[in-house]
Amino acid sequence: MQQKAAEFEAGISELQRNINEPLSLKGIATQDNASGIVVELLLNNPPENVAELLGLTGARVRHINVQEGWATISLGSQHIIDKLSELDFVTQLNYAPPPIFRAGSVTSRAARALRANPIINSQTLDGTGLKIGVISDSFAQTTSVRDSNTTPAKGSAGNLSGSRPQDSGDLPAVVTLLNDSVSGTDEGAAMAELIHDIAPGAAIYFHAAGGNRREMTAAINALCDAGVDVIVDDVLFLFEKVYQDDIVALAAKNCEDQRGTAYFTAAGNDANFGHRYVYKDINAAVDDEASTPSGNDLHNWRTSGGSDGFMRFDVPANQKVYVILNWNQPGDNIPGSVGSQVDLDLYVTRLDSVDATVPGNSNFVARGAQFQGRTGVPSGEPVEYVVLDSGATAKTYYIAVEHKKGNKTAIPQSSAVPLEFKILYTGGRSLSAEYSFNGPTTWGHVLGEDILSVAAVPWWESLEFEPGNFTTPNIDPEPFTAVGGEQTVQFNSAGAYMPVVRTVPQFASVDGSNNTFLGSFSSTAPIDGEWDSFPNFFGTSAAAPNAAGIYLLLKQAFPDLTGALFLEAVEATAIDVTGSAASSGFDDVTGSGLIDTDAAYQYLANAFADTDGDGIADTLDNCPDDRNADQADTDGDNIGDVCDPENNTDSDGDSVTNDIDNCPNVANTDQADANNNGVGDVCESAPSTPSGGSGGGGGGGSGWGLLLLGLSLSIWQAYLTRSERKTA
Repeated sequence: MQQKAAEFEAGISELQRNINEPLSLKGIATQDNASGIVVELLLNNPPENVAELLGLTGARVRHINVQEGWATISLGSQHIIDKLSELDFVTQLNYAPPPIFRAGSVTSRAARALRANPIINSQTLDGTGLKIGVISDSFAQTTSVRDSNTTPAKGSAGNLSGSRPQDSGDLPAVVTLLNDSVSGTDEGAAMAELIHDIAPGAAIYFHAAGGNRREMTAAINALCDAGVDVIVDDVLFLFEKVYQDDIVALAAKNCEDQRGTAYFTAAGNDANFGHRYVYKDINAAVDDEASTPSGNDLHNWRTSGGSDGFMRFDVPANQKVYVILNWNQPGDNIPGSVGSQVDLDLYVTRLDSVDATVPGNSNFVARGAQFQGRTGVPSGEPVEYVVLDSGATAKTYYIAVEHKKGNKTAIPQSSAVPLEFKILYTGGRSLSAEYSFNGPTTWGHVLGEDILSVAAVPWWESLEFEPGNFTTPNIDPEPFTAVGGEQTVQFNSAGAYMPVVRTVPQFASVDGSNNTFLGSFSSTAPIDGEWDSFPNFFGTSAAAPNAAGIYLLLKQAFPDLTGALFLEAVEATAIDVTGSAASSGFDDVTGSGLIDTDAAYQYLANAFADTDGDGIADTLDNCPDDRNADQADTDGDNIGDVCDPENNTDSDGDSVTNDIDNCPNVANTDQADANNNGVGDVCESAPSTPSGGSGGGGGGGSGWGLLLLGLSLSIWQAYLTRSERKTA
């Protein structure tokens, strides 16, 4: 039991903090807060009645995956934690903070802004025959979506009908709810409205994101199993890692690999509010592991000259900011991975004083101090976070990063790689810090392999409208769209150091489009009929579903389209965004630029062109001008047999081409082969007595020798030809 208690140490400390201060969860997501704190359990060989046993502790079971060995539950007291520690099959308890949904504020001018109308009109494209999966907080739980005629019941799975957006024609008559939540803002429905406006023929599926990363992976898997062609989400979980693909990114990648499902996600709305530093010990001569900082192991924020362990951080009034610390170590929430071998902690105070880091001090604000391992003893997730709520007046805070255990300079996995960390400040606006923001703010599965992360540009900045009349003469991105660029994911899914560079966001889409219920009425530019009576949906939460809607149109036009080919087409044809924080060419704010659907269609039309009509695109066809659906290529030279000059040669003039002639240098139209050895009989027949000749020994012998040599060469050449044919 003592060992179990030690294993629960990190989770319990976080749970107690949040159970005692439940309001600290408000504003991240309202999901299930009233039901208690959501935690994640790791299970080892759970019994068949695992759900019953967990329920007997007083916890509410949310989700169980016996095969992968995990469960999520809701609880509200220390008593339940004590009961859980008595269950042998429960090996680890982790606090699971609720997700952040990437909403900014709330026409639908997206199709026009993204230049989709030309192909919609000329090619009659509307997404018919395709399915899209949406993941967000909820779909049909608010009165903005639900009325007395809406079915199924709130929070229930089933075919949604009779909702307000369906009655007004802003959603299809049937939406498949694989899972919905009883709390949330119904941002999923707003995203679906944007998609339906671009691709009204597509079927829409929805699954709530859930309360933690594991429930999010279950959402992805469920949509994947339902056979959707594309998934789009607007979700960030606070504990998602940036130096290792987390389980959400791995689930999205697996869905694409197994089912060919493209995956889009919102890049984020945190502007440049991030820091990235190599850890610099304020006093390298002293290394202690005290429960509260001594001041010796704080990170020195100054890059040169002197020392400063506390960075001033200013938050305007009425803002809630989530400060998330992540460092370059793997985590142990991925099956087969190992945990962190470095333990860092995060502190926020009201004074730049070591004394203020002690809980109970009048100037103490918050800390993130979960349990992680040390060098050679990996454990835990390399992440800490705190929540800052400024209230009615602006606040000044001080942020400190404390090194507690493990290597201080190089990481244990590679002596050539320094220990570094990133901090994301999400949820706030007009933030300022003593030391300039210098880090990326694209976070979590936004960095995942083959995931398409989408930046935001206001619709009126499109060349189809009036980009020169606003912020700058050029196309401007949204000021809040997240900063990305090249980022190194350092660890593979097993926790081994194996760095790969990812560049995000890949491209931009538009936001600020109309929907029926979510967003702002006056945050858009007063042009093209605005301000009208419909709210405008802003944020990369809106840009991502608009991009996914464009994917549906192009997928309908080109059924073999994949996420990778879509990205290739967009990167080759995007409209460069150069205003404000963006720059010419590929940049770290809008990637390759704003989607140009018409140009992307033309690019794909060339890529998928099928001149000979054999069902194989010219770019993939080994004989693009001659029909050859079987793509036969006997000699393996990537030129189809039907158009390969070598294969069409008839050296002996017997009307049988060399590629199929069993004796290509001796005429044998009948191709007789008595012993079925692949060599024609005429190449194996015994020679007849040569006519003429004096019978002189020398002359006769010389004649026979030349004849036998000729036959030998002929047979040998035929043998080589047959061998090459079999090898090919």
